[in-house]
Amino acid sequence: MRIRTGVCAVAAVIGMAGCGMMRDDTADAPGPVASARTAPAGTAQTPLEAVTRPLPGESSLGSSVASLGDPTRGGFWVRTALVTAPVKGRVVNRQSGASVQVDLLPMTKAADGAQMSLAAMRLLTPSLTDLPDVMLFSS
Repeated sequence: MRIRTGVCAVAAVIGMAGCGMMRDDTADAPGPVASARTAPAGTAQTPLEAVTRPLPGESSLGSSVASLGDPTRGGFWVRTALVTAPVKGRVVNRQSGASVQVDLLPMTKAADGAQMSLAAMRLLTPSLTDLPDVMLFSS
């Protein structure tokens, strides 16, 4: 009886010691509250937030709703009232996060929204009939 009691006691001690080494992986899993609470200040919390922030060397110009511009004019460009002279830049679809480098061209007449080249529109939207909400950045 003594040996059986001793074996049970040793098994219990080893089992209890092992419990301290077990890890609950769900405790470290980021949730909506945990990720917002633990993310360092100034860092993006989602992939979409990451692409809608200026890259090093870029300036945020603002957002606009883009429509298809002149389909006969090739290249990657966006006409917008947010620039007064041609500059290099980037346009980001705020819904999908798709991004493309473009030439930013000033609008010749005051207008709401922006006009985008066919090539840029194809890369940013699943449908050419979409009117995407875009962010514009100058380089």
